[in-house]
Amino acid sequence: MSDIALHTSAGQMYYIGPTGASTNQIYRANLDGSGVASILTLSSITSAPAIALDTDNGKMYWTQNTTGNGSLKRANFDTSSQET
Repeated sequence: MSDIALHTSAGQMYYIGPTGASTNQIYRANLDGSGVASILTLSSITSAPAIALDTDNGKMYWTQNTTGNGSLKRANFDTSSQET
């Protein structure tokens, strides 16, 4: 796991974990570790990504560093409305 963010009022955590040499997933799970779901794939990653939550506005933010480019992205908690 490279980063974790807690949404305590919803009883959930969002975290990033590697799935391959340059691929990571954003996962959502209950705070007790149950109900794990992969919700987003991050590919061509060259450094450890980070995640943060804006619980008041229902948004998650993550970094996605690829070769020569770094970006800050955001989406709703269900991964809809992704923006860079």
